[in-house]
Amino acid sequence: MRILFIGNTRLGDAILSTSILRYYSENKADITIVCSPVSREIYEGYTTKEKLIIIKKQKFSYHWVEVYKKLDSIKWSIVVDLRNTILSRIIRKKKILRLKSVTKSTKHRIEDLCGLIKLDEIKSPKIMVKRKDIVETEIFMKRKNIKKPVLAVAPFTNWSRKNWPVEKYILVIENLLLNKKIKKIKSVILLGSKNERALCENMLKKLNHNSIQNLAGELKISHLYYLIKNCEMFIGNDSGLSHLAAATEIKTLALFGPSREIHYRPWGENSFFIRTPESYEDLVLKKGYDRNKKSSLLKNLDENKVIKFCEKILKK
Repeated sequence: MRILFIGNTRLGDAILSTSILRYYSENKADITIVCSPVSREIYEGYTTKEKLIIIKKQKFSYHWVEVYKKLDSIKWSIVVDLRNTILSRIIRKKKILRLKSVTKSTKHRIEDLCGLIKLDEIKSPKIMVKRKDIVETEIFMKRKNIKKPVLAVAPFTNWSRKNWPVEKYILVIENLLLNKKIKKIKSVILLGSKNERALCENMLKKLNHNSIQNLAGELKISHLYYLIKNCEMFIGNDSGLSHLAAATEIKTLALFGPSREIHYRPWGENSFFIRTPESYEDLVLKKGYDRNKKSSLLKNLDENKVIKFCEKILKK
């Protein structure tokens, strides 16, 4: 069975979509993947280097013409198109599967993805990590003197409106480092992209603890996945890193404000979410809402409520 998988461009959506790739991989399908440079590291473990096609965006969508030329000689058993592209309409295939808009769904994104390929049971996301990446990450952890138990925190996203205020993250971290109700946290790592490194550095200066390190932008996704897998708990906003943490199956807490938890809460038995007192509709659909403002829409999420939630999770 030859599968053409046209994957997501964003990190979080790409992680969730590995539910589909996991199923086809377990059933020994021959998979070719079309994806963005951002999602490449999420998908590359599910196919060979030759069958991973990275789209470099061009004017007038010419990149799709180039991809078409590479793939048109093959008649595909199934084309799975998560981006609703023109490619899936013109490529030769026996069957095509396209995902409807998430905003019209009443289910979690993973349930919709598994429903798209008619699975009887839900497949959770999984990132395929090479042995080489595991060894390199273990060396990195030793070099950085990261001691377990580790708390991972991802305090920033690429959209400031869904970032919980930094001062509240600081209060939670300081509390958990000294909290007698839970297992003693020996290391805290701040995670994020290269673009978020300076923000994490400013936050680190305000914390002033020797056990806290800023690792934002230092690791590729496969290394980051294994690093998080070695942590006791992850706390972050609704973001790709929250989905990455959930995929490792460690204790994960995501903080929600102007996004729908019904679609994007972290998935799995060890995954939890907590949201603002206001619903998504209260925050986003109210008069005067401006997506482009810089202020946080999570400012009313109380830090004491988050601390109590963390205590509950860490006692499990």
